[in-house]
Amino acid sequence: MKFRACLPRRFHYVEGSKKFTESYFNQPIRGLVSMNQTNAPTNDSIMLEWPQAGKHRIRKVVSRSNHRVTGKYPSLKMGRMMHWESTLERDAFMLMDINRSILKFHEQPAKITYWLDGEKHAHYPDILTTSHEGSCFVEIKEEKDASKDEVSARTQLLSEQLPMQGYSYLVFTEEEIRKNPNLENVRRLLRYGRIKPDIQTIERIKKDYFSSGECLSGDITSSANCNSDYPVICRMIIDGMLTKDINQIWDAQTQIALNYKFGVQS
Repeated sequence: MKFRACLPRRFHYVEGSKKFTESYFNQPIRGLVSMNQTNAPTNDSIMLEWPQAGKHRIRKVVSRSNHRVTGKYPSLKMGRMMHWESTLERDAFMLMDINRSILKFHEQPAKITYWLDGEKHAHYPDILTTSHEGSCFVEIKEEKDASKDEVSARTQLLSEQLPMQGYSYLVFTEEEIRKNPNLENVRRLLRYGRIKPDIQTIERIKKDYFSSGECLSGDITSSANCNSDYPVICRMIIDGMLTKDINQIWDAQTQIALNYKFGVQS
């Protein structure tokens, strides 16, 4: 039984994508980068504008004057507060925090200027993810918005054109993000697993609960040390030292096992 990715199968990067380096957001402002070298307003003309040096976002998300619900999410992976424009974006951040295939992710990462049928448009994708496979712009949408003609046309255009510059593009919908028990399991892990245990505690947990390689969740919650051990076990799942099927209901009969693929000693 293994820890499965929290994102849907189609959340992958196109083959041949350019690797997005860790030092990217520490670089000076890039300005505009054109994906074709002419300025002709055609459907293959796309320009990317990045945040100024030292800035995380291309535009401000959270402000006192907002008339909509916005907020900040404490990202475990990024080590900072991530700004979200909807609770759906916040939930997507949680999935990306847990997904071990995603190395890092940034909100409001760029402004994409594109031409569609002779008209100029500006688009601010919600997230840019980075994995060993490449970089992907992600737009978060409710189902009813994702199916609108203008959104579908933009998605098709950017999905076709951005890979030529080393990026992929997709729309991540509410149905995919809020699929349960996946999301509820992720929320549980992030609620309890924010502590960073020391190696002595990890070794004790392995000895007390996983001497045979696996145990039931009920064995943990019924133990005398549950209050102190349960958060450590959640963090060990997040870090990949333990495995739990994230797509299955988490109850007393849920199996949790050592993950030897990540070099966990027995």
